[in-house]
Amino acid sequence: YLPEVYLFVRSKTVQFKKRKFFESKKRFEDVPAREFLQLKEQFYSLVSQVESSMRSASLEPVRLLKNEWYQLMFSYFNLERAEKIGFPTLRHPTDPLAPFLTAQIAMTDISVSKKYLEIGALKFRTVSLGLLPLAESHASMIEGLTKLSFHFWLSQNIRTLEQRKEVDKLELRR
Repeated sequence: YLPEVYLFVRSKTVQFKKRKFFESKKRFEDVPAREFLQLKEQFYSLVSQVESSMRSASLEPVRLLKNEWYQLMFSYFNLERAEKIGFPTLRHPTDPLAPFLTAQIAMTDISVSKKYLEIGALKFRTVSLGLLPLAESHASMIEGLTKLSFHFWLSQNIRTLEQRKEVDKLELRR
């Protein structure tokens, strides 16, 4: 068993101000070019930090190309279709006839019930470790998941908190 681990780094969402319908076009633009370039530079700096941290932990990170990333996402939501038919090509967002990315990725019906999500013939259940019982730790719960007799995907969201705020909270608790 050789697991494949994918780490997706996301940036903060940009907070947009509410605009009035009849404002000038210049004020209606979403993100000014200079601000966009600054956000893009911050994001690439974060990615470089993550890569160097992984290398210092004796891991060899490999960046996915756009098509590899798209095929990974497509196969996650359309596994049967990807295995039988293959992958469609990713259409560039500047193409006027290109559908949104979500429409390009999710081509299989998803049905929702109380116990599971059904995507094609596959059923998905989610186990959250967010609210842990007092007797077990993260490591012991994950160990139990790795001994399951069926295939599973493990997803983890990591959010870096602001150190100053966390230190202030700890001092307040003290």
